[in-house]
Amino acid sequence: MRRFLYALLGTVAGLGGLIGLKANLAAFEAVAEAAAPPPAVAAEPTAPADAPAGDAPAADAGPAKTATGKLATNQYESLQVKVTVSGTKITKVEIAALNPKDKKSEQIATGALPKLQQATLDANSADVDTVSGATYTTKSYKESLQSALDEAGL
Repeated sequence: MRRFLYALLGTVAGLGGLIGLKANLAAFEAVAEAAAPPPAVAAEPTAPADAPAGDAPAADAGPAKTATGKLATNQYESLQVKVTVSGTKITKVEIAALNPKDKKSEQIATGALPKLQQATLDANSADVDTVSGATYTTKSYKESLQSALDEAGL
Protein backbone atom coordinates (compact mmCIF):
# COMPACT_ATOMS: atom_id res chain seq x y z
CA MET A 1 0.00 0.00 0.00
CA ARG A 2 2.86 2.38 0.79
CA ARG A 3 4.51 1.78 -2.56
CA PHE A 4 1.29 2.62 -4.32
CA LEU A 5 0.97 5.86 -2.33
CA TYR A 6 4.59 6.86 -3.13
CA ALA A 7 4.11 6.04 -6.79
CA LEU A 8 0.92 8.12 -6.91
CA LEU A 9 2.57 11.09 -5.16
CA GLY A 10 5.60 10.85 -7.48
CA THR A 11 3.36 10.82 -10.54
CA VAL A 12 1.37 13.83 -9.33
CA ALA A 13 4.59 15.75 -8.54
CA GLY A 14 6.07 14.88 -11.94
CA LEU A 15 2.97 16.01 -13.80
CA GLY A 16 2.92 19.25 -11.83
CA GLY A 17 6.54 19.89 -12.81
CA LEU A 18 5.82 19.23 -16.48
CA ILE A 19 2.84 21.57 -16.48
CA GLY A 20 4.95 24.29 -14.88
CA LEU A 21 7.74 23.73 -17.41
CA LYS A 22 5.28 23.94 -20.31
CA ALA A 23 4.04 27.31 -19.02
CA ASN A 24 7.61 28.64 -18.76
CA LEU A 25 8.48 27.45 -22.29
CA ALA A 26 5.39 29.15 -23.71
CA ALA A 27 6.44 32.44 -22.10
CA PHE A 28 10.00 32.03 -23.44
CA GLU A 29 8.75 31.37 -26.98
CA ALA A 30 6.60 34.51 -26.88
CA VAL A 31 9.63 36.59 -25.86
CA ALA A 32 11.83 34.95 -28.53
CA GLU A 33 9.27 35.69 -31.26
CA ALA A 34 9.16 39.33 -30.23
CA ALA A 35 12.94 39.64 -30.46
CA ALA A 36 14.23 41.47 -33.48
CA PRO A 37 16.81 39.96 -35.81
CA PRO A 38 20.41 40.54 -34.79
CA PRO A 39 21.39 44.18 -35.11
CA ALA A 40 24.10 45.10 -37.56
CA VAL A 41 27.05 46.70 -35.89
CA ALA A 42 28.39 49.58 -37.91
CA ALA A 43 31.33 51.79 -37.32
CA GLU A 44 31.47 54.78 -39.62
CA PRO A 45 34.82 56.52 -39.86
CA THR A 46 34.70 59.90 -38.19
CA ALA A 47 37.09 62.79 -38.12
CA PRO A 48 38.71 63.67 -34.78
CA ALA A 49 36.85 66.31 -32.79
CA ASP A 50 39.71 68.80 -33.10
CA ALA A 51 40.10 68.36 -36.88
CA PRO A 52 38.88 71.29 -38.96
CA ALA A 53 35.94 70.67 -41.25
CA GLY A 54 36.87 69.66 -44.75
CA ASP A 55 40.05 67.76 -43.81
CA ALA A 56 40.97 65.00 -46.22
CA PRO A 57 40.09 61.48 -45.10
CA ALA A 58 42.77 59.15 -43.75
CA ALA A 59 45.43 57.92 -46.17
CA ASP A 60 44.09 54.35 -46.23
CA ALA A 61 40.56 55.48 -47.03
CA GLY A 62 39.49 54.85 -50.58
CA PRO A 63 36.24 54.38 -52.36
CA ALA A 64 33.90 52.30 -50.25
CA LYS A 65 33.19 48.81 -51.57
CA THR A 66 30.39 46.59 -50.37
CA ALA A 67 30.53 42.83 -50.78
CA THR A 68 28.29 39.99 -49.69
CA GLY A 69 29.83 36.68 -48.67
CA LYS A 70 28.60 33.25 -49.59
CA LEU A 71 25.75 31.66 -47.67
CA ALA A 72 27.45 29.52 -45.00
CA THR A 73 25.40 26.65 -43.60
CA ASN A 74 25.84 24.45 -40.55
CA GLN A 75 23.55 22.04 -38.74
CA TYR A 76 21.89 24.87 -36.78
CA GLU A 77 21.53 27.76 -39.23
CA SER A 78 22.61 29.35 -42.45
CA LEU A 79 23.92 32.88 -42.50
CA GLN A 80 25.42 35.41 -44.86
CA VAL A 81 27.63 38.39 -44.04
CA LYS A 82 27.82 41.70 -45.89
CA VAL A 83 30.82 44.02 -45.41
CA THR A 84 31.68 47.55 -46.42
CA VAL A 85 35.37 48.26 -46.92
CA SER A 86 36.99 51.64 -47.37
CA GLY A 87 40.57 51.30 -48.55
CA THR A 88 42.02 48.62 -46.25
CA LYS A 89 39.60 49.22 -43.38
CA ILE A 90 36.40 47.32 -42.65
CA THR A 91 33.90 50.07 -41.88
CA LYS A 92 30.65 48.14 -41.60
CA VAL A 93 29.59 44.53 -41.01
CA GLU A 94 25.99 43.42 -41.48
CA ILE A 95 24.14 40.13 -41.38
CA ALA A 96 22.59 39.86 -44.83
CA ALA A 97 20.73 36.62 -44.07
CA LEU A 98 20.10 34.51 -41.00
CA ASN A 99 17.96 31.37 -41.19
CA PRO A 100 18.04 29.45 -37.89
CA LYS A 101 16.66 25.91 -37.80
CA ASP A 102 14.91 26.38 -34.42
CA LYS A 103 14.31 28.86 -31.59
CA LYS A 104 17.38 27.84 -29.58
CA SER A 105 19.64 28.30 -32.60
CA GLU A 106 18.10 31.72 -33.19
CA GLN A 107 18.72 32.68 -29.57
CA ILE A 108 22.37 31.59 -29.74
CA ALA A 109 22.99 33.36 -33.05
CA THR A 110 21.24 36.54 -31.89
CA GLY A 111 23.55 36.68 -28.88
CA ALA A 112 26.76 35.80 -30.73
CA LEU A 113 26.52 37.77 -33.97
CA PRO A 114 26.79 41.30 -32.50
CA LYS A 115 29.93 40.17 -30.63
CA LEU A 116 31.40 38.73 -33.82
CA GLN A 117 30.56 41.88 -35.78
CA GLN A 118 32.26 44.10 -33.20
CA ALA A 119 35.28 41.80 -33.04
CA THR A 120 35.57 42.00 -36.83
CA LEU A 121 35.60 45.80 -36.73
CA ASP A 122 38.16 45.77 -33.92
CA ALA A 123 40.46 43.24 -35.64
CA ASN A 124 39.84 44.60 -39.15
CA SER A 125 39.91 41.00 -40.41
CA ALA A 126 38.10 37.68 -40.30
CA ASP A 127 40.57 36.45 -37.68
CA VAL A 128 38.25 36.71 -34.65
CA ASP A 129 37.93 34.54 -31.57
CA THR A 130 35.15 31.97 -31.30
CA VAL A 131 32.20 33.06 -29.18
CA SER A 132 31.74 30.62 -26.31
CA GLY A 133 28.61 28.52 -26.80
CA ALA A 134 28.32 29.51 -30.46
CA THR A 135 31.04 27.48 -32.15
CA TYR A 136 29.05 26.56 -35.26
CA THR A 137 27.67 30.08 -35.64
CA THR A 138 31.19 31.51 -35.36
CA LYS A 139 32.56 29.09 -37.94
CA SER A 140 29.82 29.93 -40.45
CA TYR A 141 30.16 33.67 -39.75
CA LYS A 142 33.92 33.57 -40.38
CA GLU A 143 33.45 31.52 -43.56
CA SER A 144 30.95 33.97 -45.02
CA LEU A 145 32.94 36.98 -43.80
CA GLN A 146 36.14 35.73 -45.42
CA SER A 147 34.39 35.20 -48.76
CA ALA A 148 32.98 38.74 -48.55
CA LEU A 149 36.43 40.16 -47.76
CA ASP A 150 37.93 38.21 -50.67
CA GLU A 151 35.26 39.62 -52.98
CA ALA A 152 35.97 43.15 -51.70
CA GLY A 153 39.68 42.66 -52.33
CA LEU A 154 40.82 42.90 -48.72
